[in-house]
Amino acid sequence: MGTAQKPEQPRTAGGQTRRRLAIIVIAAVLLAAAWFGYRYWVELGILGDESINIVFIGVDAPVEEVVREEDKGGDYSLALTQYGQKADAVFVGTIHPDTRKFHLLGLPPELIVTLPDGSEGELRAVFAAGGVPAVEKVTEDLLQIPIHYYVLVDYSGFTELVDAIGGVEVDVQTPIRYYDDGELVFELKEGFQRLLGPEALRYVRYRRGSEPDLKRLERQRDFIIGLVDEMLEAVTITQLPTLARYVGELVETDLPWEDGLKMASAVLRRNVEGIDVTMLPVQTEDGRCLPDTQGIAAVVAELFYNPSWDKAH
Repeated sequence: MGTAQKPEQPRTAGGQTRRRLAIIVIAAVLLAAAWFGYRYWVELGILGDESINIVFIGVDAPVEEVVREEDKGGDYSLALTQYGQKADAVFVGTIHPDTRKFHLLGLPPELIVTLPDGSEGELRAVFAAGGVPAVEKVTEDLLQIPIHYYVLVDYSGFTELVDAIGGVEVDVQTPIRYYDDGELVFELKEGFQRLLGPEALRYVRYRRGSEPDLKRLERQRDFIIGLVDEMLEAVTITQLPTLARYVGELVETDLPWEDGLKMASAVLRRNVEGIDVTMLPVQTEDGRCLPDTQGIAAVVAELFYNPSWDKAH
C-alpha cells in the first residue's frame, strides 16, 4: 500500500425500513457473491472440503433477463458475471476452505477459445455468441471445473451505484494520466482518494500501454473489495435506501435471494480474508493468444482442484 495517510470521511443518514436494509444487503451480496457465498457456507458448516468457483465477466450493456439452458445442480460453485456484447474483463475465482483465501485467475479477453458454433474466436465474444450458458461452458471446458450460479452486473449501472454510496476510497499506487488524441481526459494522483462513478469506472478500466493485464486485474480486485466495504459500512451504520433503486437495473442472478440474505449475515459477522490474483498461462502463436494447456492444468491443480470432482466425473 502507499504511504499516504487515509483521510476520514463523514457519512450521511439513510433510510428507515427493514425492507430497504434487506435490499441493500442483497445488493452487496450480488456484487460480491464470491466472498459472501464463502462466508455463508462456512458459517453453516456445509462447505466441507469443496471450493467455490466463480466466473467474472466485465462489459458494458444494460442488464436483461437471461434464462439458463439447464440447471446443472450442485451446491458450491458460483458464476459472477458482468456481461454485454463483448467482454473487456474475464476472471475465474475460487474460494478455498483450507486457506480461506479467494484466488482470482485472470483470463485474457483475446484468448482463443471454441465458440458455441464450433468455430474459434476470442473469449470476449463468447457471451455475444451464446449468453451465460456459453460463458459457463467455455469456462468449464477450458479449466475443467464446475460452475453452478451466475450474477450479471452492468458497468453502466456500476457508476450510479458508486455515486449512491458517496464514492469508493482507493489507494492509487502510481499516478495515472490518460490521454485521448493528445488531450488529458483522466488523471489521478498517488495516494488515498475517494472516486465517484465516472472516475471509478475509468480507474478499473485503465491500463497503461506497457503495463501487464495483471496490474489492471489487481486494481479491479482492490476496487471491488473497497466497494463491498463501503456498502457493508453503510448497511451497518446509516442504511442507504437509494441503493435499492439501482439493484434491479444493475444485477441479474439465479442465486436465491434467501440464500443471499444468509450470506450477507455471515459476512457482517466476520471479515473477508486475503485475495490473490494470477494470470492464466498462455502462449503466443502467429500473433494469437492461445491457452497453455500444461500451464493451465498446473494452475487448476493448485488453485481449483477438489478430489470429489474425480468421483463426480
